[in-house]
Amino acid sequence: MTARGIAGDLPDIDSLKNLCRSMAMAEAILNPDGECVHSYSAHWAETGQVASMRNGSGDELDIVFAPVGAYIRGFGHESPLSPYRHEDGPEPWPGVLDSVPEAFRCYVEEPAFTDEDGCPVVTACLWRETGAPSWQTGPITFPADRLDLDGSARLFELLLAPTSEAFQAFAEDCYKVSVDIEALRHVCELRPLGLPQIIALNPSVPVESVVVAAGTIGYSLTLDDCPSQPMSSRGHHVHEAEGVGSKKPFRRLLPQAWTTVLSALHHDARSRSRSSGHGKGRTWSVSGSSTSPRQAASACHRTDATWKRSAVRDTASRPPSPT
Repeated sequence: MTARGIAGDLPDIDSLKNLCRSMAMAEAILNPDGECVHSYSAHWAETGQVASMRNGSGDELDIVFAPVGAYIRGFGHESPLSPYRHEDGPEPWPGVLDSVPEAFRCYVEEPAFTDEDGCPVVTACLWRETGAPSWQTGPITFPADRLDLDGSARLFELLLAPTSEAFQAFAEDCYKVSVDIEALRHVCELRPLGLPQIIALNPSVPVESVVVAAGTIGYSLTLDDCPSQPMSSRGHHVHEAEGVGSKKPFRRLLPQAWTTVLSALHHDARSRSRSSGHGKGRTWSVSGSSTSPRQAASACHRTDATWKRSAVRDTASRPPSPT
């Protein structure tokens, strides 16, 4: 299996983007305290978004989504096409990058995709310009003694089987947890996430991590199914001084905090649709205070039965924009 061989089976750009977003959101809920295999940044660059895969064994995959189209960079650490295949110094395998169009050359040289010496870390590369009918690869002469020549079998496995059941099998094996298939289907269909789906996937996930992950990924959360009564009256124990700042799980979060945080995110989504760029430095009013997007996930605590909010410092960081 090679990038050339799977090019005709990859989803189109929009479908691939949605698939990557759904996998990243599901993993952010299932594994909030550890490194996720799949991640997604909707604000990676001024005009670009990026989906990433790191399997912990050295294999890497990055997909840049930009107005000009999509660029895929894969690295199979055991591939014979590795830039580090000889001792004379790293060098991409001939043909892997030679035909990349000018519109995508900035991603070939992107520091996030190169080593400390500026060599592209790549064994598989595909691209598709906006409006193009298919994915493209370079003219490569492959060695004849290997089956998984450029690492594509591992790199693109879930992208070639875009089903809830395939991701469920992956997640249960990777994180050693049981994954609710109905809640997972909800995420894979990119439907707005509410409390029932999040709890079904991971009842102990901290609310702050879900809110921040949704903002990073660009995934919608919803207020429609937020409970109208405090969870303590629905059979769930509610502690004092809990919520986003204390990283308490959803089952211990009073609905007032959930509503406040999600209202801020909905406001941010509306603001994004009316503005350009990342919205860096943009603020809005939440409960009488001026906050930034990350500050929407600020600390909530309960004192004498009254919910109060205190803003937390915006520590969000982004990689440099491609030049």
